[in-house]
Amino acid sequence: MARRIDAPLHLVAHSLGGTVALTTALANVADTKSIATFEASPVFFLRDRGATYEGMLAVSNNFEAGERNAARQIIDYWGGEGSFDAMQDAAQGYCRTTAGSNVLDWRSVKTTYINPEDLAQLNIPALVVRGGLAIPAMVAITDALTRSLPNVRPAVVDGASHFLITTHADDCVRLLSIFLAEVTT
Repeated sequence: MARRIDAPLHLVAHSLGGTVALTTALANVADTKSIATFEASPVFFLRDRGATYEGMLAVSNNFEAGERNAARQIIDYWGGEGSFDAMQDAAQGYCRTTAGSNVLDWRSVKTTYINPEDLAQLNIPALVVRGGLAIPAMVAITDALTRSLPNVRPAVVDGASHFLITTHADDCVRLLSIFLAEVTT
């Protein structure tokens, strides 16, 4: 798809999409001008963090084991206790119904590795945003990502967790608008 656009791209991504955006930029499949990530989840940054990585894997393994409440567990893991219950019934139902596709996402995340030295060569503007209420694993990921990228602008959305693009959409749009205005002028 990126090749068909035949124009410079600004990649914007949330969660797993952050890993996809980074891999896309590194693969040089298109003229990538910038990357903006919101709670990106390149979990390979956690591999040397013992209990943090194992805890994240334990939650994701519930999906593969078919745990009935896996959708609740994963949403509460990333968003904080009670995040699933705060969702509307239709959203909860959707999450339960689509949990199988999330299994595929987790499998790809667990097997994806990007060398931080390669990220250091990615000299394009990058916005790395996390929520102020981010779980420790996400704080570790965004800190490592911020250290690895040479042209990075880190940001924190106060009062937000992993689902900041929906719970704090105005803040995210403001950060993205400012960032894109800076990198396109």
